[in-house]
Amino acid sequence: MIEFPIETIKGQMCADLGGLVAIESLKGAPEPGKPFGAGPYAALCYMLEKAEGMGFEAKNLEGYIGYAQAGEGEQTLGILAHLDVVPAGDGWESEPFSLCIKGDKLYGRGTADDKGPAIAALYALKLVQEAGYRLKRKVRIYFGCDEESGWGDIAYLKQHEPDPDLVISPDGGFPIVNREKGLLELRLSRPAAIQEGKSVYIKSIDAGDRPNVVPAMASCVLGGAPIRIIAQMAEVFAEGADARLEVSGQDGGIRVTAYGKAAHGARPHLGINALSFLVAFLNVLPLADGAAEQFVYSLAKHLGTEYDGARLGIAGEDELTGPLTLNLGVLKFDGKEIWGSLVCGYPICMQGEEIEQKLRAAFEAEQMRVGQIQA
Repeated sequence: MIEFPIETIKGQMCADLGGLVAIESLKGAPEPGKPFGAGPYAALCYMLEKAEGMGFEAKNLEGYIGYAQAGEGEQTLGILAHLDVVPAGDGWESEPFSLCIKGDKLYGRGTADDKGPAIAALYALKLVQEAGYRLKRKVRIYFGCDEESGWGDIAYLKQHEPDPDLVISPDGGFPIVNREKGLLELRLSRPAAIQEGKSVYIKSIDAGDRPNVVPAMASCVLGGAPIRIIAQMAEVFAEGADARLEVSGQDGGIRVTAYGKAAHGARPHLGINALSFLVAFLNVLPLADGAAEQFVYSLAKHLGTEYDGARLGIAGEDELTGPLTLNLGVLKFDGKEIWGSLVCGYPICMQGEEIEQKLRAAFEAEQMRVGQIQA
């Protein structure tokens, strides 16, 4: 067995990871040379600078993606990492964009997905080089900038660079993941105005930032009912539930906030979806007959608080990739439009086209616009 002096570089690795974690590399508005916004671009420049400092060839592909390379030969081994992150969300005991070391664990947004593995891969290549081993293939560590959203980085890479002969990605469980679910991302929307009247009506909704994140918090502002009635109903509804509801006065209305537990949208069973819980609560209220209210009723009808797609007739699983998952990650209402987004991860035994057709049929029948589907 080859032993490398990991202990001698652990401090520097953590320092470099701390610098990378401090960069809030959330996807933002595109800028010239920064197709995914300033944050991912800053993270990319940081990693390429580190790579050059270690003596590797480094290349920036127009801000979409970059790589560090060592070795020689006709074949290329690609190591695919990414530097963009999802929003930090709530419930952190430490600052999400400041590396925190507690015992043998590292805390910070991206330490596991996927900044930590990116740093680890770079240092692993450095140790191999310093040990004097001659690489018979080119080894290219890719630093993607759009893995959490639309994979625009990979699309650009495939258009402008030859594919590597072999690829591994330090972005999964141990020991090896050699299969992946299919993915559908939907945006549901409908024009909607505030429907004041004698019934309970929705003034606004603000929940979630990304469809692939289980939201830990979701809130709405209601009108048309005494706060004590809404508070009493919320108390009864939340009794014995894993999520909780909080009711308070808000600018002449009633703010209802649901609290759950954040998780990755691909593993909704590890979280508690505050948004689904809020929608389920709104579903038991006598809401007005407005477009926003009907939109919420439809979500409750077709999604519920489950995440298996059974209500939509798309549930399924196989031994290799497990069950289908469906996560409602975003819901917004601003008095002009109500819209939400969800992500569906389906097992390899199922066809994405068939799932898409069922989802479209169900939601379009509820007068929703279904768009921006990503597969």
